[in-house]
Order: sequence, then structure tokens, then C-alpha cells
Amino acid sequence: MTREISSKLSELSADLIEPALDAMIENQFLKDIPALGAAVKIAGIGKTISDRIFLAKIQRFLAALDPVLSPEAQRFSEELESGEADASRTAENLLLAIDLADDLKKAPIIAALFQAFLRGDVNKSEFRRMVAAVNAAVVEDLLELAAIGTKPIGTAEEHTTLIDALRHTGLTDTALNIVTHGVPDLEETITPLGRAFASAISSDHRATQGDSASSHNHSNTQ
Repeated sequence: MTREISSKLSELSADLIEPALDAMIENQFLKDIPALGAAVKIAGIGKTISDRIFLAKIQRFLAALDPVLSPEAQRFSEELESGEADASRTAENLLLAIDLADDLKKAPIIAALFQAFLRGDVNKSEFRRMVAAVNAAVVEDLLELAAIGTKPIGTAEEHTTLIDALRHTGLTDTALNIVTHGVPDLEETITPLGRAFASAISSDHRATQGDSASSHNHSNTQ
């Protein structure tokens, strides 16, 4: 019975993913980042639900990328081809972050962070820390942080739940100053990494609108 249900789910997911597979393989970003392209081809051969879910994440990731940044992606690709160790590690972290995402809405968030990296708004180390934070958090908390923006107004007390939920990710502070200095401003509890994260996400409507934006984008590229 379990095998039959799994088979039916696999067939259903195949109906959703396979028509877009050829388009994904031809996507310029996959050509620019060979590791991503290879992963998509391998997953395309597979028939498991995990393979289909991975392709769904890649589909949403690609749909959220701006084609204007393809030259920047090509320059990153040149770093990879030269054997630059930090670039290779960054590409590996990107692929792992997409694969480990536990919510499809995280794919456009990862895309927004990757674009911030390509633009030079964040460096490789910051990008790796940010994608690690994405997969250590609940997507709703990430979007709430993005909604606060880069210049938060108010006190930390108004967002205690969010600060506590994200402090293990490095995006928010432990706010230990509450005891000696009273209730801190909200801005004091969001780390520089958190502000850079909010800047990258809040400036990209495809990341903050989740699936609906990605699906709309994807339909426009077919």
C-alpha cells in the first residue's frame, strides 16, 4: 500500500516537474554554474520524490533570478574554473542550501541572497552564513525580519518572539543589554548580518512574495 501511494505521488510530481525540465537545463544560470546544472541533470534522471522536490526547489530558485545578472554569474563561474577554493566552497554551499531547504518558499530567498552576492553587496563568507541561517530558521520568521527592513523602528520588546527565534542563526542579537540598559531599540538586536540579509531580501519582491511570484516569473520565461 505504501509503495502504491509513493508511486502515485511520484507520478503526480513528475507531471508537475517534467514539462519544465528541458527549460531548466537550458537556463543560462545553470550553464554559468556547472555544479547546479549537473545536479539538475542527475535529479532529472531520478524518479524518486526527493528528486522531484529538489527540481521544484531549483525551478523556484531559477525563476527568482534576474537574467541581467548573468554576466556576474559568468565571472563567478570563471573563479570556479580557475580552481579558487573559496569560490568552490561557496558554490557547494549554494547547492546544499537549495537541497536542504525544508520549504519551497526558501528557494526564492536563497536566490535573492545569491543575487546580492553576485552584485557584490555581500561577500562569500557572508553569503555562506546567510544561507546557513535560512535553513536554520522558519521561513515566516525570515520574511518577518525582511519586512522590518534595514532601518528598524521601535523597541526589541515588540519583537521578542522573532528575536528569540532567530538569535541562533546570527541574524539577531541575544539582547543581553536589556538587564543593564533597559529595553534596547529593535535596531540594537538585529546584527549587521541580519541587516544585510534584510536588505537583500526586502529589495527583491520575488523573495518576499514566495511561490506566487516565482510561479508567475517561471510562466513568463516559458
